[in-house]
Amino acid sequence: HVTVIPKWQKRSLSSMEDLDKAVDISQIENAARIVLSPPNAASKEERKEAELLFLQLRQRRNPYHLCRLMLEGSSVEYVQYEAVTIMREAVITEWNALPKVLPEELKEYLIQHLKDHYDSMASYVGREMIHLVAIIIKRLLLVDRKALSHALLMIQKLIKDGFQALGSAMMTAVVKEFGCTTGRSEKGLSLEFLVDCKKTIEASEMISAFTLALELLEEFILYSPNQLAQNSKLFKLLVEFAVQILTWDFTHRLSAMKGFQHYELYVTPLRPPATWKFVLLDSKVIAIMFKLTVLVRGDAPLLHSCLQCLSQLASLIGPVLSSPEAKQKYLHSFGHELAAYLELPNLTNTELCGIAAVTRRLLDTFPLSHIIQIEVNLLSKLLRLLSQLTVSACKKSTQDSDEEVQAEIQETLDSVLGVWIRLVSDPSFLASPWIPSLVTEIVEAYIKSKLGVPEGWRTHCNEQEVHLSIADGSDLDVYSDQLLAVASMVHCDPQPALFFLVTMFNPKVLHLAQYCSMVQSGASCREVAISELYEDIHWLVLFSGHVLASVCEGESPLIPQPLMKLSISTKSQNYSSEDILKFIKFEVPGFLDDATSYYHLMSTLDPVVTLVVRVLQVSHLFAMMSAAGLAELCSPQVAEILAWFHIHWTRTYLNMKEDDYEQVSITLCGAFGAQSPGADALTLYLLERASSDLCNWASEEKVFINTCKFLSQLLKSNSRSTTIQQSQPFWQLLHYYINCTGFVSSMSSECQRHFIEMLVLGAGASDANAFCDTLVQGVVGQLASLLKTDSNPQEAGVQRMLVFHLESLCGLAKYIKPSQATSLFVQLSPLLESLVSLFKVYVGHGNVIILLLELFNLVAKCILPHVSKEHTSAIFELCLAVLRNYSNYNVNKYKEGVLAEEEQCDDLIVCFELLENLTTKDFFDFSSPPDAVYRLTGEVVFCGLGVILNVMTDHLLEYPVVNSKFYNLLSFLCESYVDIVVQLEQTYFITLCNLLESGITRQNTDIAMQCLDCLGTLSRYSLREEEQKRKPHVIRALQHFLRVH
Repeated sequence: HVTVIPKWQKRSLSSMEDLDKAVDISQIENAARIVLSPPNAASKEERKEAELLFLQLRQRRNPYHLCRLMLEGSSVEYVQYEAVTIMREAVITEWNALPKVLPEELKEYLIQHLKDHYDSMASYVGREMIHLVAIIIKRLLLVDRKALSHALLMIQKLIKDGFQALGSAMMTAVVKEFGCTTGRSEKGLSLEFLVDCKKTIEASEMISAFTLALELLEEFILYSPNQLAQNSKLFKLLVEFAVQILTWDFTHRLSAMKGFQHYELYVTPLRPPATWKFVLLDSKVIAIMFKLTVLVRGDAPLLHSCLQCLSQLASLIGPVLSSPEAKQKYLHSFGHELAAYLELPNLTNTELCGIAAVTRRLLDTFPLSHIIQIEVNLLSKLLRLLSQLTVSACKKSTQDSDEEVQAEIQETLDSVLGVWIRLVSDPSFLASPWIPSLVTEIVEAYIKSKLGVPEGWRTHCNEQEVHLSIADGSDLDVYSDQLLAVASMVHCDPQPALFFLVTMFNPKVLHLAQYCSMVQSGASCREVAISELYEDIHWLVLFSGHVLASVCEGESPLIPQPLMKLSISTKSQNYSSEDILKFIKFEVPGFLDDATSYYHLMSTLDPVVTLVVRVLQVSHLFAMMSAAGLAELCSPQVAEILAWFHIHWTRTYLNMKEDDYEQVSITLCGAFGAQSPGADALTLYLLERASSDLCNWASEEKVFINTCKFLSQLLKSNSRSTTIQQSQPFWQLLHYYINCTGFVSSMSSECQRHFIEMLVLGAGASDANAFCDTLVQGVVGQLASLLKTDSNPQEAGVQRMLVFHLESLCGLAKYIKPSQATSLFVQLSPLLESLVSLFKVYVGHGNVIILLLELFNLVAKCILPHVSKEHTSAIFELCLAVLRNYSNYNVNKYKEGVLAEEEQCDDLIVCFELLENLTTKDFFDFSSPPDAVYRLTGEVVFCGLGVILNVMTDHLLEYPVVNSKFYNLLSFLCESYVDIVVQLEQTYFITLCNLLESGITRQNTDIAMQCLDCLGTLSRYSLREEEQKRKPHVIRALQHFLRVH
């Protein structure tokens, strides 16, 4: 190859020409082939030599002539790529040493090379070369303020001269480079210059570039499919450039001052400066992007990019829309194009998902007050189309399809339901005459999408999903947002939705009652049909629970106001709790014999009450089947969701408080109020159902736990807890537990924790009662008897019973009422003293050790703040004995196993919490009267910290949780008890300082700050006290950190 060397090459590289000519291009090509070859095609030595050659080339100074030779003299793509990479690194690192004319001439050379070879060179080589041109243009701005303008004029000329693909790619690269403020290519540039570059291109040049791109994209709208295929490369580049501009994070005064570290939204909104007004407010921009989206419907990547552009246009905010008129005009243009797109036939799942996200973005950006002001016909048309989109998504969700398609459909539903939630949240919007009918249509469509034929649209029931859903918790968890959205829509106009739910429920309850009657008589039924029935009932109970009660935590549960108003306005016959109980038990005649008359009788009930009765009737039928010994024919999935319904319904409706409402329904008060005749009977009926479920569903953990939570919810009301505590079924549960008989003997630890919580809540119904005494004495007595037996403590049966009773004690300590804390500790005290010695007996048994530590930790946390000074001293002594025994017998003595280290870490975390809880007596003392226990606490800190320091090692600090907990504890103790910490023995204090040093030098910033605060506290105290002279080891240890010798 013979090429004329440019003058800048001769001038700047004359000293390097001979050396560059000596380089053999064929040798470089051979090295490239070796680097890219498979592992077995070249030896390690050959590969090492080839890599070393390229490394040496990258380390050369002034490599531009050599890179020119590599670009022009080699046809190997990797060699060309390396040439551009070497040139780029040299430009970045040697910029300040380059001659003034060299960058400009290098830019011209690269552009000419691209013009000559862009269509034939590898895409990644061309991309790197264009990036290098963009880097040079950005750095030329340091010496020439017009460099950017000249570059964009040059790009426009390229496009006009026929190099449209090259010009578009270069335009994209320049804009991207000027918008970047961090990265390898910014080496040697100040933050002020980078900010200035970004602001410079935003001011005017980016507008002209975007306008040019729109003009080119507009031409594609008229192309035939063949023309579009021939120019696909250019089209993709232009769409990519449009996405880059519309997703641009424009610089504002505050963000520039903070170096672009402003608050980042999930998706950056489009917020250009006012200079963009004449471009973006032109309705042609929105029209072009929608037409391009239609044009690329068959190309998934391009469709995604176009939808992303539309989403950004939907998020337009800032000074561009400074006036209400501008917002209204923009919304009208967007709404018109959106309606036209929604009218397209056969929208794909991807299109539905994308356009739903665009619509939601529009609603999240613009206030509803502006949305409502859209022209009436256009707004009604949009809402009708959105309703059709929602119904279509509901129908598509019932079809058999792969996971990816279903994920798209569910995302579509999430977005479009979010749109409707936003719309119906405005009362003025609900006043529109067409809204209630559309909302009702959507609610019915969503419910039908979950129900089987003939009532619904679901044509299949995956039995595997039905059986596994209880393990996954998928329906309640995955669909929670959708269910809440649908419930909120129901509350906009509850009457038709409740009527529809009851209508769907009626045949299901009848079918289940017939099935119950058949199986009791020994007849057989089709398994598939029953699975379909259970799936339908499962979804109907889910809908009912979300509609009837607000599924929320941390707030006082109230009946939703729309349901209360509906009940007040409905003319229905008032029934007492006793009458409602008859409906639930099917004691009203005619249900199976004359369903029509029975439904007519049910219609006299309030619609809210009717829906509640339907759900409780399902629960009663399950109880009947269980009582007949047919529990295995019931669905665990339905049983779990029924228990969930009972929890939320009980919190809101049962024994409802009239004073919590401005207006209250007499019907609801009569049916579920505390003063209603038969209220106690309804409570006891629910208790019997729950007790029966505990016995029948002990093997289904989630059903059992939900049932325990339901009973706990029943017991949280004082009026209900007194009634329940005196009932025979509740005492029967207590006897099962104390004697460890029946279902109690086989339940898991997780189930036991919820069961004991429920029993302790029942024991707290009054301060002095037989139930509480029986529970505590039974648990204490059983464990005391176990400890006195001559059985081998290492036997599996003995260990299992020990773990069971320790779980019981943990539950007692955790959930006991504060007023009963002292009496509980008095009864537990002798037993706790005996338990301290078990650390020596069960060395290496992690399951027992962790429970022992947890028990004493709960005593310190829940009982210590409520006991007197005398009992405080006893608790301190017990807990310190526990820490010593744990340190002596169990540290680093676990059996070998995969989880051994994790068990050790769990133990240490509980030890940290124990010591911290012991010290909180000084801050949270609820004993009457409060005692001054600082001296006792100081002794605890002194002894406990010594035990902890004796345990800690660098290896344990490698675990993040242990690390964080330990340094939090250390920081707390140094801050609160510095006078005690400095009295540690010399060995322990040096260990403490070593751990602080490790925290400063080896840990993250937060821990390092905590350690420095600890050192500051220790230093200030030591220098302030005269006793420092009598403790020289403290000063020596602290001086180490100052390197004072």
